[in-house]
Amino acid sequence: MASAATSADVVVTEQVSVEGCNQRQPEVDGGTCSPAVEAIRELVLQDVDAKVTEKVDALWARGRQMLCQIQQKHLETTQQLTDEVTRCLQKQQAQEAENERLKQHLHDMAIRFSMLGNICNGVSPGAVNGGLAEAMASGGQGPGIAENQE
Repeated sequence: MASAATSADVVVTEQVSVEGCNQRQPEVDGGTCSPAVEAIRELVLQDVDAKVTEKVDALWARGRQMLCQIQQKHLETTQQLTDEVTRCLQKQQAQEAENERLKQHLHDMAIRFSMLGNICNGVSPGAVNGGLAEAMASGGQGPGIAENQE
């Protein structure tokens, strides 16, 4: 593919380079490039390479910055989740302890109601005292049991 230039001596033709790429190179005086044209070509190529390298470096820097921001956000989210799990575990332990206290109080109340029921039904005080002894032996101590024993 040939095109006419402004000068009759310069004709642009398509040639295949050593790398196998098509390049348009000017041919002057039967196929040889002048040193000035070759120098300009080299300067342009260097300028293009420098600009491309600059853009690539800028994109890499921007990519690294974005990656650092994502990692920081991930660390913050992980820390928040860790804190929340710790709070949940503490609440769970507190609720388990409260559950045990409530079970013990319920057990104590059941013993007291059993004794009260026996008293109301006319069971002898000796049997009630025996029931108290059994309750105390089984570990059912609570406030007021010592008063009922007297």
